[in-house]
Parts: sequence; C-alpha cells; structure tokens
Amino acid sequence: MDLFDYINNASYDKKDVFRDLPEREEKKYPAFLVNRYFSFLPDGIFLANEMNQNAHIDNKLKHQFYVHSLRKRKRFTKWVKPEEHPDLDFIKQVYSCSTVKAKEYMTILSVNQIQQLKESHHHLINIKP
Repeated sequence: MDLFDYINNASYDKKDVFRDLPEREEKKYPAFLVNRYFSFLPDGIFLANEMNQNAHIDNKLKHQFYVHSLRKRKRFTKWVKPEEHPDLDFIKQVYSCSTVKAKEYMTILSVNQIQQLKESHHHLINIKP
C-alpha cells in the first residue's frame, strides 16, 4: 500500500486494512506523512496533533484512530512544497556544493555578488548573465 491508500482508507473507505497485512507491512505505515497530510485539513489538524503527541502508539492503532475519528468524505489538499530560488542551481554549479550549502551561500551573497558571479561564469555554465 502507498501513502494515499492509507489516507483514502482513513477518510473515506473506513475498512480495516491492517487485518490482512503481514507484520512487516504494518511497520511500513508512513505515520509521519499521514499526520502531515491530515494536518493540512481543517477537520484533521487537531487529530494530527494528537497523533504527533502519541508517536509511541502502534501503527495499527494510529490508523484506526483516524478511521474512527474522521467523518466519511473525500478529502483533497495540496502538499506544501518548498520554494526554489531561481539562482540556486547556478550557485550549486559554481561552487560545486550541495543544495544545503548553496542555500547557506544564498543567505550570505548579495544580489550584486550573484550578478557578478553570473557575469564571470556565464562562459563556463550555460546560464545567461
């Protein structure tokens, strides 16, 4: 089962999916992601908070909590995605560093310094100054 199978089951299907699952599949339950999904919804935010406070509970019980606490309906929400800075890839290429380091460099470098880097490295990298 994937993440959205668990979410759909908890919010709409309302079936005991763990009954037929082997124990190794039970351990693959993505509790953090399920909690995160329901935290984006107005009727699930307090339930997700409750599950985050009780992280020690068994995965089967976490899922049953959602199954029995949420009203039966289809739920859709957009995932919050981090915004990417347009110059991030350029900084990664110039300094040959990771995304984390490039983000640190972005906080240190000014707009003028980034522009100067683009002007001096436009012939090495296929990015226009």
